[in-house]
Amino acid sequence: MPELGSIAWADATHGSLSTRDKLTLLQQEVQRQFTHYWKRLTGKENMQIDRVDLDKIIIPDTHIAVTSLEVCQATAPKSLVYHSLRTYYWGCILAMQDGLTVDPETFYVMSLWHDLGLCDDYHTQDGKSKCFAVEGGRAAGQFVKLHSTSSQAHEVEAAIINHLNLVIPPEDGAEKHLLAAATSLDVVGARYAELKPEVIATVLEQYPRLTFKEDLIRLFNREYDKRPDSRIAFMQQVGNLNRLIKKAPFES
Repeated sequence: MPELGSIAWADATHGSLSTRDKLTLLQQEVQRQFTHYWKRLTGKENMQIDRVDLDKIIIPDTHIAVTSLEVCQATAPKSLVYHSLRTYYWGCILAMQDGLTVDPETFYVMSLWHDLGLCDDYHTQDGKSKCFAVEGGRAAGQFVKLHSTSSQAHEVEAAIINHLNLVIPPEDGAEKHLLAAATSLDVVGARYAELKPEVIATVLEQYPRLTFKEDLIRLFNREYDKRPDSRIAFMQQVGNLNRLIKKAPFES
C-alpha cells in the first residue's frame, strides 16, 4: 500500500481512509504527543530561541507567486487568505528556529494553495476526491505545472496532500515539513510557546485573524459531513478538532 498522504496514496484512495490508514494516524498522534510531553519535561517547550529575524523574510514577487496570491484572494474568504499568508510567515520563522533552509517561492505557493480545496471553487468539484487536501493539492499541482516546472508542481502537490498527516519529519523535505508545522501552529497553536510574543504580535498585526476560527470550523464542518472517511473527519471523530481550534491560544 502507498504511504499515507503521498500522491500515490491519493491516486489509489482519493483521500478516503482505510482501517490501516486510521491506525497509522493514531500511531502518528502517539508519536506527536510523546514529542510534546518530552519537550515539556525537558523544559524545551518554552525555550524561545533567538534566531528569528523577521526582516529576512521576503515575499516572493515571481510570476507564479503573484498569480497564486491572486487566485487565493479570488477564491478564499479574507480570513483564509490571511491564514495562508501567516502560514508562510510561521513556516519561515520555524525554519529559522530549527536551522532549516527553505525555498521561498515554492513554500509561498504551497502556503497560498494549501486550503483552497475547502473553498467553493474547488471543494467537491473534481468529482472523485474524498479529501480537501487531495482536491486542493491536485488543483495546485495543475496550476503550478502551467506556470513553472513539473518538479515544482510535484513538490507543491505532494506537500499539500501530505499536510494533514500528524507527523512529517524534516527529512521528508523542509517545505513539506514546515507546511504541516506552520498550519498546525496557526490552527491549534502547536509550538506557539516557542515563539517570542513580539514575533507573534508582529505577524498578527500584519495579517490579523479576523473571524478565522469561526470560518475554519464552518468549512471543516462541511468537510466532515461530505467526506466522513477523510483525515480531517477522522481528527474530528477521534480528537474533537473543533474544540482544539477553539482552544488555540489566539483570540479568533
